[in-house]
Parts: sequence; structure tokens; C-alpha cells
Amino acid sequence: MALIWRFFVITFAFALASFAAAATFTLGALAWANLNPPLENFEVALLWMFTFLAGAGVAFFAFVPAMIAIVLAEGFSWRSVLFYTLAGGVIGLAYGLLIPETDPNFVLYGRMTQVIAGAGVAAGLVYWLIAGRNAGAWRKVPSREMVKP
Repeated sequence: MALIWRFFVITFAFALASFAAAATFTLGALAWANLNPPLENFEVALLWMFTFLAGAGVAFFAFVPAMIAIVLAEGFSWRSVLFYTLAGGVIGLAYGLLIPETDPNFVLYGRMTQVIAGAGVAAGLVYWLIAGRNAGAWRKVPSREMVKP
């Protein structure tokens, strides 16, 4: 039963981490869109819509590498916030390097790459807050002292 519950916690945490990455990316992209506060209602609705759509895209593209990191963390009971933020940052950096820069003075780590890597770090942090702190805890067998006859 604990494993089934853990599966739902991991799924929920991954969904919220994807949304956090999308929100970070959206806020990082505001400078490119020339949107200056205060925003109109239509612009706010557009930002929310873009964030939800980007969250679905993040969940789709980052699913396999994130699940590899999650399975490793669950298997070895890695609960460090550093592991999750680094894993998210590395996954974000890898995807950021796949997107070509539009800047004519191409820099390997341009603004787009930095924003996507930062979104990965945010996703890793949110995942750790929800599910990563208890990674591998479902495997523990209660001790005899905890079980009452």
C-alpha cells in the first residue's frame, strides 16, 4: 500500500514541478515579450495560458530524464535537496543547449539556456519539497516496537 501511495505522491510532485519550471520559464521570458508591469487582464490571462501549456510541454519533454533521476533517488534513498536541484539543473541545461540561440553573437550559455536551466533548478526544488524529502521511505519495514500485538 505504501508503494501505491508513493506512486501518487511522485506523480503529483512531478506535475507541480513541471508547472514550477513552466512558471519560471514564463517569468524569465517576460523580458523578451516586452511586457511591462502593470499587466492588463488579457496579458495576465495569456501568461497563465502560456504557463499551463508550457507545463505540459515540460512534463512531456522532461519525463524520461526526470524519471531516471527519481528512480535513482528512490532506489538509493537520496533525499538531499542538492541532488534534486542539480538533477533539475542538469536536465534543464541539457534541453537548453538543444535549443538554438537566435542571437547572432552566439554564446554557448546564452540567456535562453540560463532561463531553462533555472527552470530545471526550480522544478528540482519543488519536487524535493513535495516528494524528494521522503525518497525511499516506503521501503522501510516498521520495527517490532512500533507494531503493537
